[in-house]
Amino acid sequence: MRWIAFALVAAQALMGQSATSGIQADRITSLLKVIASGNRTLIAKEIRYPLGRDYPLQPIQTKDELLTRFDEVFDEPFLRELAGSSPKQDWEEMGWQGIMFKNGALWLDFDYKIIAVNHETLLTKRRLALAIQKQKDNLPPSLRDFDQPVLEWRTPKYLIRVDLKGDDYRLVLLDENSPTRILHVLHHGDFHFEGTMGSFLIDWQSEGKTHRIYSDASGEDDGYYLYDSLVSREDWPETALETQRPTHP
Repeated sequence: MRWIAFALVAAQALMGQSATSGIQADRITSLLKVIASGNRTLIAKEIRYPLGRDYPLQPIQTKDELLTRFDEVFDEPFLRELAGSSPKQDWEEMGWQGIMFKNGALWLDFDYKIIAVNHETLLTKRRLALAIQKQKDNLPPSLRDFDQPVLEWRTPKYLIRVDLKGDDYRLVLLDENSPTRILHVLHHGDFHFEGTMGSFLIDWQSEGKTHRIYSDASGEDDGYYLYDSLVSREDWPETALETQRPTHP
């Protein structure tokens, strides 16, 4: 998983924070003029890449890819809403986290580049549904009952999945050499964001041990860790009984 297209969740987590003044209205106005022009090439230049998408959709890495997937990110009603927005009334600086449009449907950094689009187009919904169904079809029947996939990693030892049903984060370890062989299933993981860039960790407790998934926004410290006690969030890999990091093709 890489992003966790967790951008949507991260944005929602910030909505309760107080806004501060300091927005440069002229910079917002310039951006809105580009959006109002409908010129997709110009709009693509206003985005900071990679642009995360809801998992399991892959992030958009370049301007050219954005143009190919434009209708997945923007639709006409959303473009009109953005173009007609008021820099003073509809945009807020949320501390140092960024600049938020309305309820978090779109975020800017302090260079006034688009860093997250949480608006869900019909095309996004269709592509997400197909991608999620494809994942379900590749799993043993007993593991297909979930609402949203969170991540899937292959390590030298495991195929690791985290899925969400309602508020239940479920951890599944399957045999990497025989992906239909279920080794371990744990429910009700304790989810925590780490910072504001999309990094997160989830802990499951079982028989006096802690199973931890850590997903770093940079991808450098992703891993599954097994500890021999009920560790705090501050404990880190040096004390792990087992460490499994994702393998990448």
